[in-house]
Amino acid sequence: MTYIEEYLEYIVNTHLNSLNSSDHIYFSIYKQVTRGVGLTDRQYNLVLKKVKEHCPDVEKLPVNIPLREIDRRKYIKVVDTAEVYSDIVYESYKQKWQWIKIRFPFSKKDIVAIESLKSKCKEYHHFKGSHVHFFRFTYNNAYEVYELLHNRNFEIESQIIDMHKKVTEIKNNEKDVLPFLENNILYNVDQSVVKNLQDTDIIYKQDKSIKYGYKIISPYTDNTLASEISVRNEPEILASPKTYNLNKIAESFLQLDRFPVIALINENDAYNEILQIYSAFSGFIENKQQSVLFRIEKSDHVNADLNNFIREKHLNNWVDKDTKIVYIKKKVLPKVLLKSNFIPTTALAIKSDRSSTTVDQYVKFNCDLIVYNDDAFSTMKRWTYGNLQTNY
Repeated sequence: MTYIEEYLEYIVNTHLNSLNSSDHIYFSIYKQVTRGVGLTDRQYNLVLKKVKEHCPDVEKLPVNIPLREIDRRKYIKVVDTAEVYSDIVYESYKQKWQWIKIRFPFSKKDIVAIESLKSKCKEYHHFKGSHVHFFRFTYNNAYEVYELLHNRNFEIESQIIDMHKKVTEIKNNEKDVLPFLENNILYNVDQSVVKNLQDTDIIYKQDKSIKYGYKIISPYTDNTLASEISVRNEPEILASPKTYNLNKIAESFLQLDRFPVIALINENDAYNEILQIYSAFSGFIENKQQSVLFRIEKSDHVNADLNNFIREKHLNNWVDKDTKIVYIKKKVLPKVLLKSNFIPTTALAIKSDRSSTTVDQYVKFNCDLIVYNDDAFSTMKRWTYGNLQTNY
């Protein structure tokens, strides 16, 4: 035997047991070599050490397949969007975004850390099979990345370190810097906002926390849907029909003054969904304040009665600032909606199926509350938004 690969084959076949956990790595390396993949420098040293245990006279051995060079750089730095979406078409508004680029060679511990970051950070991107991971460069993301990885031998760019210091300082002095709600009193909040909310109750003030960007200290709930909605951490919220029917949702919208509302309708069950939503809100929303912005084709026998229903209830109204509810298909964003001065603050859908990209962007841009009257989030919805709130 001449080459280290030959010695590896000999030891694997004569001295080692693949069922033994300590020997398994050598079988894995041998399988790699049989595919024509060379050893890395660390694999070479590991194999040579094992060879010497069984062949004491062996010194340094030549390789039959050239050693592979491994890029073991570990760094965290800031890059532009062009590097993240180099081969992907992306929305123009993302051009000015910056990203935190995390690069490391294969490491189970570092991969586990990345998985943890994905649950804490927003806007994540990764090229399958690569050693780089991207998180959008924001104060929160920079803070979380540094907190978890600064003691794991990464070279970290100064921008990220500086941003972490700023966030840490703010966190240590939250009540001196950040706007917050405590005991039904708003602190560090813009005076125009305080004036608008001065005489409202605590549930109403809590509901506006996402819109106006203040933190709720000691959230208050009274087991009503309105209070559960008011303490949400994200715009999207799941209200299970097992606990909250559409009438309860309508009542909570009325209590929180969550109008105007855009109702997101599944085309294949359009008549049934519009009928349910209309029935829930018609007690206090006039027909002239509602508008359905689509019609059903004659070939759609399942929803054939919808056009007549729209006509009979006079729901073919012009959309303007006085409109309280607009019904649209999840897959189509009507141009008339964009040209009108109707601006929804709330979105409502019976099913959590994902809307089209344009509808989704329109809703997320305008609405600080998105309610799904469904038992569970759809698979696509969970994948898209990550951790979402569930209220049973």
